[in-house]
Amino acid sequence: MAQEHDLEEVCTIPRVSGVEYRCRACLRRWAKKPVHYCPGLPDYPYWDSVPDHFKTETQLGKLGLRPGPDVKTPSLRALCSYTAHREDKVYKLYDLGEAVPKRKPSLAQLAALEKANAALLERLVERKRFE
Repeated sequence: MAQEHDLEEVCTIPRVSGVEYRCRACLRRWAKKPVHYCPGLPDYPYWDSVPDHFKTETQLGKLGLRPGPDVKTPSLRALCSYTAHREDKVYKLYDLGEAVPKRKPSLAQLAALEKANAALLERLVERKRFE
């Protein structure tokens, strides 16, 4: 997925150089030519610049949705990457219009979950009794 940036020179308000570089694919801007590779997707530098129709997988989950159209190949549409507290953060963004409803668990799956939770609770109670 790594590729070279498709750069174009953009005239700006005259500064030191008067030119800045913008990638046509990821929409990022630089004062100097970039040295890293392009993700090939729109890459938003902060949350305020992300359009409302792009959501993370967690945000979709809270809406009862999952990335679509296929489970094996979710449609990643953009990134939001920035540095916070000296740590690089990259969030994958999916289009809300392509999201599909979450699958519902079967009765057997729900029964297995209930059984596993009961066993876990029993082990925790046992451990608490010996402390």
